[in-house]
Parts: sequence; structure tokens; C-alpha cells
Amino acid sequence: MQSTETEINLTSKNSANAYRQQDILLSSPEKQVLHVFDAAIQSCNQKNQTSARKAVVLLIDSLDFEQGKDIALGLFRLYEYCLRLIHEGNFELTRDILKELRQTWQTAISRNAA
Repeated sequence: MQSTETEINLTSKNSANAYRQQDILLSSPEKQVLHVFDAAIQSCNQKNQTSARKAVVLLIDSLDFEQGKDIALGLFRLYEYCLRLIHEGNFELTRDILKELRQTWQTAISRNAA
């Protein structure tokens, strides 16, 4: 009986993961950045250096230096700082910075949608 319960739980988790992946892939670029922030913050909560680093690198890769050079440069510096903090194992400060940036990004998306 326990085997069946385990299979059901695994199936449910797989379905949820598939739904989440599809939701991310179909999201606007702006919302995809929110998903990356979420992944980075979650990785910091779990003190997962590899995942946190990958997420911050994705944030760096998403910067558009053509559109908003000054803003992109400021964010680049913050993300570089986060990478140093992650390397040092300071996940709490990294998480706090990323949470603040995520909130700002969410606000900007909401204002543009209005």
C-alpha cells in the first residue's frame, strides 16, 4: 500500500513541476525574471551555493545594456556583489538584496501593466 501512496505523491509532484515549467516558459520575459528572482531567493534560503550562483548569473544575462545603460550597470554591480556574498556563504544578505530587487521589479511590472 505504501508503494502506491509513494507513486501517487511522485506523480503529483511531477505534474506540479510540469505545470510550473510550462507556466515559466509561457510567461512574459518580465515575469520570467521574477521566476529567476524566486529561484535565487529559494536557493539562498536553502544555502545552495551552486543554484544561487546560477540564478544570479541568469539575472546578469538578462540585463539589457542597450536599453537602460545606467540601470543595467547598477544592477550588474549589485549582482556581482551578490555573487561575492554567495561565494563567502553570506546567503542572508544576498537573499535580502534579491528580495528587495524582486519587489522593485514586481512594482515596475505592475505599473507598466496599468
